[in-house]
Amino acid sequence: MDKPWEIWLDLDGTLCAFCERMCERLGMDIARWPEGEYDLSKVFRQDERDLACQWDNEFFEGLDWAKGGIDLYRAARELVGPQNVHVASRLMRTGAGGKIAWVDKHIPLVCKEGNLHLSLRKAVFAAPHRVLVDDNESEVIAWRDGGGPAILVPRVWNAGFEDADAMGMVIELLGESVA
Repeated sequence: MDKPWEIWLDLDGTLCAFCERMCERLGMDIARWPEGEYDLSKVFRQDERDLACQWDNEFFEGLDWAKGGIDLYRAARELVGPQNVHVASRLMRTGAGGKIAWVDKHIPLVCKEGNLHLSLRKAVFAAPHRVLVDDNESEVIAWRDGGGPAILVPRVWNAGFEDADAMGMVIELLGESVA
């Protein structure tokens, strides 16, 4: 019997507005984000350790949905059923409790199903029946190298950026992937 499709959604930048909140905290207009630059230390001209001090539980708990994030989650749930939707995020030195609180508040079924995964490397979960949707090019490449299909969410900080209906395109690709 074939395994059912699973959809793995990235949290920071895909579902919730991580970079937008960083800009707000550090007084930078998101419109000034250097296109294609994912390295936050270069974007904000600060050491990564100094930036990490911003990422406490309160920071993550207070994040808004990213543009199109709630639509992506709803589409994933409709495509494969709520039990097969997973949320994955990079495990950081700080903020894990805030990430868990955000998911529990906004999409509690993910926590109830045990489908929230914090890991140093998402690609350890890659498999042919698991599709990753992520805004980080290196995570998408690693997932594909691990044997799973992946979709890059176009955002200003990656090479896939277009100022169009990015999430609509992602949802369409996702539907094709699990058909």
